[in-house]
Amino acid sequence: MKAKFESDFEFDQEFGINWSARAGDAYFPEFIRRGTKAFTLPAPGVIPGLPIYRGWDFGTSRPAVVWGQIDDTGRVWVLREIAPTNIDIHQFRDLVLYLSGQLDIEKIERQAMTRALQIINEINDPESGYPETPWFQHSTGEWIDHGLPEAVRPSTIVTTTERTDADVLASSGIYLQTAYVHLETREQVMRALLRRRPDGWPGIIWDPACKQSLKMMNGGLTRKKDKKTGRTFGSEYNKPGLVDDLYDAHSAWLTQEINPAEFAEDGTIKRSREIGEVDSYWNSVNA
Repeated sequence: MKAKFESDFEFDQEFGINWSARAGDAYFPEFIRRGTKAFTLPAPGVIPGLPIYRGWDFGTSRPAVVWGQIDDTGRVWVLREIAPTNIDIHQFRDLVLYLSGQLDIEKIERQAMTRALQIINEINDPESGYPETPWFQHSTGEWIDHGLPEAVRPSTIVTTTERTDADVLASSGIYLQTAYVHLETREQVMRALLRRRPDGWPGIIWDPACKQSLKMMNGGLTRKKDKKTGRTFGSEYNKPGLVDDLYDAHSAWLTQEINPAEFAEDGTIKRSREIGEVDSYWNSVNA
């Protein structure tokens, strides 16, 4: 059985033989051990016939969105990320629509969304290292949007028709699917995806453009510990801003689309071709 695990660390962690295996500062030390290059490949492009998922988080320090797809083997391709500071939810919504190829730049200009325009100009700066915008074409197919329950709680920005962040998105045709998922389940899904498959690559791969997400995985996200005793708090993590917002954005869609119980021994998951299908497992667990 031990041969199925990539290291003694993962075997001990899985079966609780060495509880200190959970006590490191880095939330995903297996990512650090293998190195960023083991999880990074330029995205081959949008996979035809499959939806593009957007995971949303509305953090207190900054909002965040990650774009990704899941192929027929259950491998996750994280395509793009955005997590700007000092932007209100309406400008952030339209920025995401523009980057997704769903909104013309002229509308943002007409509405004088100065912060959104500033971010677009910063991304398009040749020295930024990011792909030129918009990141997706108008012809891109189905979009599926996921968020955490915070999205349907009363927001600090309230209009006559918008009381929550989800309402703000819905007013522009973005309909957020939300579900509560335990922190332990979020961690379990990501750890399962990080494992190496027979082809040598993990179950989740980030495009190099996802710079902040790669930093998040490479030690930026840390496990919450008691400062005096050093004891950890289960699957809780520190929340300094940015890395935790991006992790929540990843969790928002991965845990609503992937059932960890369906992983085969080789790390693959058989995926349905039906657009927008969400595993019934999650509906029963989170009912």
